[in-house]
Amino acid sequence: MNLSYKFFVAFIVATFLFSIGATYGQDRSNTYLDSVKHLVQKLSSDSERVNTLIDISKGISCDDSTKKIALAVEAKRISENINWPKGIRNSNNAIALIYVQCQKQFDRAFEYLNANVEYAKKNKDIHGEAVALEVMAKEYSELNQHQHAIDYYYMVLDIHPGTTAEAIAYGNIGNEYKAVNDYLKALNFYDSSYARVRSKKAYDINDTFELAGLNLNRGEIYLYINKTDKALAHYDSVLNSAASAIDKHFKVWALIGKGRTFRSKKEYQKAIEIYQEALSVARQVNSFEEEVNIDVELANIYVEMADLTKALAYGDSAIYLAETQHFISSLSKCYTTLGNIYLKQDKNELAISYLLKAQAMGKQTRNLVDQKDALNLLITAFRKTGQLQNAIDAKNSFDEIRDSLFNIDKLNAITRLELNKDFKLRQQIDSIRSQAIFDKKIERQKIFTYSGLVALLLVVLLSFFIYRSYVIQKKYNELLSKEKKTHLAHIEAQSNVLSEISHIQAHQIRGPVSTILGLVHIFNYEDPADPMNKQVMEWITSTTEKLDTVIKEVIQKENDLRSEHEEEAFRRQNPES
Repeated sequence: MNLSYKFFVAFIVATFLFSIGATYGQDRSNTYLDSVKHLVQKLSSDSERVNTLIDISKGISCDDSTKKIALAVEAKRISENINWPKGIRNSNNAIALIYVQCQKQFDRAFEYLNANVEYAKKNKDIHGEAVALEVMAKEYSELNQHQHAIDYYYMVLDIHPGTTAEAIAYGNIGNEYKAVNDYLKALNFYDSSYARVRSKKAYDINDTFELAGLNLNRGEIYLYINKTDKALAHYDSVLNSAASAIDKHFKVWALIGKGRTFRSKKEYQKAIEIYQEALSVARQVNSFEEEVNIDVELANIYVEMADLTKALAYGDSAIYLAETQHFISSLSKCYTTLGNIYLKQDKNELAISYLLKAQAMGKQTRNLVDQKDALNLLITAFRKTGQLQNAIDAKNSFDEIRDSLFNIDKLNAITRLELNKDFKLRQQIDSIRSQAIFDKKIERQKIFTYSGLVALLLVVLLSFFIYRSYVIQKKYNELLSKEKKTHLAHIEAQSNVLSEISHIQAHQIRGPVSTILGLVHIFNYEDPADPMNKQVMEWITSTTEKLDTVIKEVIQKENDLRSEHEEEAFRRQNPES
């Protein structure tokens, strides 16, 4: 079954289910679910059934979250029956998203997300574990719990999922620091992410896009901290990269960044040229939302240049496109821009109508900054039209929102302090860990050194005995040669003793020495505290004691031999005694 057919079936299923819901209402939930299962069974594979159930679940409104969850749970059941990790992971993510977005039951949501982590661990799926941890981190980020988000990104790094996943984790940590306005740390992590990607021996298309995205983020940070030259350098890097050639959206974003940078430097004509180019590219790729943003930027630049005619043209263009494309998030800025233009043209009533729309749209999108900007202009507009009470009310609302934003800034400041403490703690832990690793290496080197000395000593000792045996044997061989005829019986006895000594030295001494050398090799230098090391040392001690006994035996035999030799010499010198 091809992809288009699959989507066609999903569309038919969703349409049918919608008609069921509209006809029979909420009390027909079981019939609805049974109908879904019946229709999904017509698909050719279990994986398609899982994906279709999840797609249908996503298409249902949060007003009917019970059905959404039931369909996602059914998808999970099928995935578990066929033991399909991707299906299980996607089902758990879908269920968690419903609990977050529709029911605000965050604890339940994280139970399902954590189930993905545990499932990946159980199957030793490092990639799956990294993906699951990343999803949890992003959910915490959506809840503005940046510390938890960073903790989970560090968990990704701790399991070493590979260069690409680690680069993404570093970049996401940078995003968390950026969210609380800690721009320097954000830059540090963006740089770490960039270095990770660049360390790869070969790039693929995703790496190209990742590098371009990091340069966009770094350019934005440098613009925030007013280092415009560096900001422009990073935007130019994106424009000169393969990413802009492959996907022109990157070119649009980089041009918008350059335009904002030149606007911040009040180089308006240069900014206009850049925005015009960005507008042309955005139209080529039908990037309507970016086209709206560019129109708003151009309108505001012309307002700052006091060219209200051109400002109005771009403002009208932005509103028309935003309204026809239903870009709710952009409408507040569009209305505020147009309201500001009419206010400067002394068309106060028209300005008020647009600014009230901007305020209402800001409330709908819960964007405090948009509301504040609209209210700030409304205060002036109401005063100019003599609506003093409305101006006072707008001022009070403005102050409330300003205080809310101030409290958010204070909360971000507190969060930055907490993140800094955690960052320093992590640095200390890393330092301690590095020192421990270094100390362990030094300890291992000491053990190797001492073991080498012991082995060298044993080799010298063995060489000494072998050489001493050789000298003794040579000496007595010469003696045997000289007195062979007259003292044959005595020399033969001595030869037997010497042979015995040589045998002892060649075998009974060599054996313990070889044993000791072997025990040295099985000693666990990596972990001196290994319980086996104690047994090894006991064996070395007992073997050394045996070696000492053999050496004493050799010495005793040599003494006996020397005594016999002296007695024989004395008898030869004193034959009458």
